[in-house]
Amino acid sequence: MNEPHEVTRRRRDFERQVTLSHEPQHSKGIAEEFVAECNAIQLANTTAIRLGATAAYAASLVHAYWRHYGEELPAYRSADCRNAGNLDLRRANSIWP
Repeated sequence: MNEPHEVTRRRRDFERQVTLSHEPQHSKGIAEEFVAECNAIQLANTTAIRLGATAAYAASLVHAYWRHYGEELPAYRSADCRNAGNLDLRRANSIWP
């Protein structure tokens, strides 16, 4: 896993996973990139599983993506994208993302 090729592959995988969850947010009428991105991060696990990833691999990709969230362009991130934040889709539980 420490090999550069494996790290690069995983990064591409988690970026793809979130993108596949992000873009449909716009078709649902969400114009703000930070809202679409926050929703996508929270939905990406389910998206990956539906596309054939194991639950463990999907979860590992989402957590890897979340670790890089602060590196997103400003338009794609928000302080409200956090556990119990205003953009938390599952405020009733403490699972994040």
